[in-house]
Amino acid sequence: MGAWGVAILSDDIAEDISFIYKDLLGDNFSNEEATKIVIEEYLDEIDEEEITAFWLSFALIQWKLGRLQNEVKTEALRIIDSGVDLDRWEEDPKLKKKREVILYKLKEKLNSPQPQAKKVPKRFIAETNLKTGDAISYQLPSGDFMILKVIEIIEQWTKDRYPLFEICDWI
Repeated sequence: MGAWGVAILSDDIAEDISFIYKDLLGDNFSNEEATKIVIEEYLDEIDEEEITAFWLSFALIQWKLGRLQNEVKTEALRIIDSGVDLDRWEEDPKLKKKREVILYKLKEKLNSPQPQAKKVPKRFIAETNLKTGDAISYQLPSGDFMILKVIEIIEQWTKDRYPLFEICDWI
């Protein structure tokens, strides 16, 4: 389980969903298209234990953005009413009780009027034209120059690309 707390968004899957969903909205996908893509991508990838975290977190993310879809809301409310999400917390009665309160508050929130739809900006993706083996000079405050050599391009799952430099023994 990738949860680090009882809050709905305190889960690895919630973080992933939020990132991808907001990225799609920022790339001018409609709410319906973004929702469909997220659901199709995740439902094939997650196991039974993560399915409740998926629907609950997706519902909360959509509600906060003023874009809650009926399909997502219905599934989240079904999970809350069935009590199946509480099975994840059976081993710790204190956490289970806290989660129960969180679920009750989520149900109230999902049944309340959601905020106005928020505009989601396009995410900046860090990119580099440098390649492994490239070298650049950097002027120090003293006026001297140092050489930095690119030893690797780090590509993150977010599509960001960063050069990793090695400081050469040369000034």
